Amino acid sequence: IFRCGPSPLPAIRNGDIFLGYDTKFIFTEVNGDKLIWLLKKVGGEDVYSLIAVETDSIGKNISTKAVGQDRRHDITYQYKYPEGSAEEREAMNHAYSLLQVPRPPQDLRKQGLLELSIMEETVEMGRPVVMTVLLRRTTEETRRFNFSASVNLQTYTGKNVAQLAMVNKEEVVKGEEAQVVFIVSPDTYITKLGVVDDEVVVSVTLLAQDLKSEESTGKDDTLHFVYSNFFVEMPDTGKVGQELTCVCRFLNVLPIPLTHITFSLESLAICSAQTVDKEMLPAGEAIQFQIQCIPMKSGAKKFIFEFTSREVKGIHREKMALIS
Repeated sequence: IFRCGPSPLPAIRNGDIFLGYDTKFIFTEVNGDKLIWLLKKVGGEDVYSLIAVETDSIGKNISTKAVGQDRRHDITYQYKYPEGSAEEREAMNHAYSLLQVPRPPQDLRKQGLLELSIMEETVEMGRPVVMTVLLRRTTEETRRFNFSASVNLQTYTGKNVAQLAMVNKEEVVKGEEAQVVFIVSPDTYITKLGVVDDEVVVSVTLLAQDLKSEESTGKDDTLHFVYSNFFVEMPDTGKVGQELTCVCRFLNVLPIPLTHITFSLESLAICSAQTVDKEMLPAGEAIQFQIQCIPMKSGAKKFIFEFTSREVKGIHREKMALIS
């Protein structure tokens, strides 16, 4: 998160990076490209080669909260033109014309490879990490490929916690599209969940190499944990000044106990957050309890329930109730 500005939106959008105060910085933040480099040892020296350029992974989903509504308001095109449009290319060319530096190559020209991606976006907590790798090519020629993936546990800010696995597969690829599935055991990450006092994600670095031409392409991606065994029941309506009872139920599906547990309830309808603390929840067992709150404001209000423990963090459920 950066606190910056002031900077006029038209200047950011059009590449007028000579205008103050942070126009150049913000223009870079919303228009940057992501470059993936392959590091090899050649004769004892590090040799870097550029294997992928992602032009559409940075500057997406720029948003703010919609006024008076419980939804995201997308403002991406207030900051930049649509990716690949003539206006976007013109803004980029204009920005480079104001700099005294050489412009890097605009594209990584590949003979046969087009795109590498992971179809999954999440991992169910306690289940294997499943990665369906999709390779798109510009040719239908049959080739043998080596696919590899480095799977790591990271904090959401990108700090490495532990390496979970290094997996490889050789596959014969036919046609313009091919899929390869990697599966990593949940045992690799479950024992490491309490190592840091932060939410964690699964970071995946993919590499695909044509074994004949030695052409390579890569991809970095992140899978987020989800936890489906947290249930909340509460009335759809309530009255100001009258107690509202919420029932929470949580099932520990992990093979390890969860410790230092806290359930919390927050809402603009109540004066302060409500919390319930528990020492431990053994593996395979469930806990159920009630949280009472007294609404102090009327209207349609959101109630946010959160479960946190040393091992599993940031599990939320939301409920709406009409308070009169």
